[in-house]
Amino acid sequence: MTSARTLWVATYTTDSGRDGVGIGAVRFVDGSVASGGAGGGVQDARVTNSGEVGAGEVGADLGGADLGGADLGGAAAADGEQGDAARVEWLGRAVDAPSPSFVAVHPTLPVVYAVAERAQTVAAFRSVDDVDGVPQLEPLGSAWPAGEAVCHVAVDNLGRFVTATCWGDGRVLLYELASDGALISRFEGAPAADPHAESAAAEADTQGMLARTGFAPRTSRAHCSLMLPDGRIMTTDLGFDLVRVWSYTPGTGLVLDHEIVLPFWSGPRHLIAHPNGTVLIITEYSVEVVVLAPGAPAVTSMLPAAAEAGARPARVASMPASPNGESASGSAIFGVAQVSPPTLRESASAAAIFGVAQIGPATARGAQPFDAGAEIALSTDAAFMYVTVRGSNSVSTLRVDDRGRVHPLADVSSGGDWPRHHLVLGHSLLIAHERSSQLTLFTLDPATGLPTGPTQQLAVEAPTGLAVA
Repeated sequence: MTSARTLWVATYTTDSGRDGVGIGAVRFVDGSVASGGAGGGVQDARVTNSGEVGAGEVGADLGGADLGGADLGGAAAADGEQGDAARVEWLGRAVDAPSPSFVAVHPTLPVVYAVAERAQTVAAFRSVDDVDGVPQLEPLGSAWPAGEAVCHVAVDNLGRFVTATCWGDGRVLLYELASDGALISRFEGAPAADPHAESAAAEADTQGMLARTGFAPRTSRAHCSLMLPDGRIMTTDLGFDLVRVWSYTPGTGLVLDHEIVLPFWSGPRHLIAHPNGTVLIITEYSVEVVVLAPGAPAVTSMLPAAAEAGARPARVASMPASPNGESASGSAIFGVAQVSPPTLRESASAAAIFGVAQIGPATARGAQPFDAGAEIALSTDAAFMYVTVRGSNSVSTLRVDDRGRVHPLADVSSGGDWPRHHLVLGHSLLIAHERSSQLTLFTLDPATGLPTGPTQQLAVEAPTGLAVA
């Protein structure tokens, strides 16, 4: 038996020097494999802009409205009979949008939100009737201003608002939504301050550190937001090695709840909530996984300046629960919890404050030179997680144990260049490769969690984000 669902694909367009379609649509067909794995004969079939299909044609034009696909899983497996294998099919352009680097879907309405990285806007799109079998989107109101290099958008679990984060200037933004999903108001969160400012100043001339990150001087770079089950929002700032937790007040926007400071030059990028209550973070610079847990053991002490001025936060020293959780540099891990002296704010109980439970390598072999952590996702049973790494262009499988600790198992090639985003779809893993312009499909073993393949490569120009419609 098979089932199909539509996925939205964000792509870079001409304003970013690429020829993507804006927001495209693909169909993911979930199948079952009777025995064996993908492999054996390989058939390369691409659909050109004229709509003609050519076997083995590798020079198809990928810059038009109709993009092609190279199917690597169409032939029977060499080591077993293949049933209805999972696959992805290109459907076409859903809407012309300028370089939407990320897309997200409303929890109850047929509305898609996209951030335009170059245009520096956030926009809503409404799903309308298909045209010739291609899902269509149309603008729902006007685009709203965002910030420099806005790179991520997320939707509140109740559909009350969306948040956007800006890599270029560090802004964290909240847009309230109307009953139809349209954007109706905009609020900006408090700017971040570098908790490692003294260390950064001391190492400002260290060429090795600058070469490692590529950025000098340090600057706030908000990159991702996550809706927590209790209604709060957690955001990452990879430029300041900072994780921030916010609450939402209608008509006011984002109210800072508390902050967690990660090791110097770790670069927290993307994050995901685990059903056990922890939050898992992939760091871009250090290529590690950070496990945050609510109510993690912590010792709170008021800084003298904060006690006098009543304005600065208390520092929470949140040590990992085990020696294996120590940072790669061996430094202590500190969290920052917002307080109203002399006690914690009533709205944030000790159990609601996150601390660091573990920091460990995101890959089995360890980070390689010029590696950069990209994305993180969980298996459907949350027993495994998958991390993509740019540079070495790999995907790593990690096991999540009963205590919530993570353990790297294996690394395999991601099947393309510059894995930007990925989704777990049942027993399949779909990876968007920005630079090699392809979606790559793997099969996941439900017992071991390990990916096999790739089983298919679908040519899509400069894909940057994926979302289930």
